Amino acid sequence: MRVRGWLLVVGLVALHLFLRVTYEVDEWAPDLLLVAALAVSRHRRATFAAVFGMLVGVIDDSFAARSFGASMVALSATSAMGSFSTSFFVGHPWHFPFLYFGLGKVVRDLLGWVLSDPVVRTPFAEPMALELLRAALLAAAVGFVVSFLIPVNQQPPRRR
Repeated sequence: MRVRGWLLVVGLVALHLFLRVTYEVDEWAPDLLLVAALAVSRHRRATFAAVFGMLVGVIDDSFAARSFGASMVALSATSAMGSFSTSFFVGHPWHFPFLYFGLGKVVRDLLGWVLSDPVVRTPFAEPMALELLRAALLAAAVGFVVSFLIPVNQQPPRRR
């Protein structure tokens, strides 16, 4: 990933924090931290992606006092799994970012729900029906745009 990609990732994290803290837009804002973590995981190995997901998850968990750590583990695991997607998908089909970011959001929310404190989490059927579908579509749409702004290298990295 080049400097333009890192600037975009930092911009996504800053925009996420700006929307959540300044405007308190929680329900209709896309999960920009997840999009940033998955964008990095497309270009880096699993260990780097997991550490970056963990750092971004700590930022996200700083707003959740009751279930601290759930988002960190969920983003770290999702980022690590996302880094392996380069091994499974050959080429760069146009529909791949929709699947990549949409499924990433579903996995992250399911892991976050399982790992969160049972006292504060919502019932399973309620958020997973419509809210998760809407959030996955939002993340997929933003991720689709981001994937074209940060293209994946055409040549695999050299091994020494």
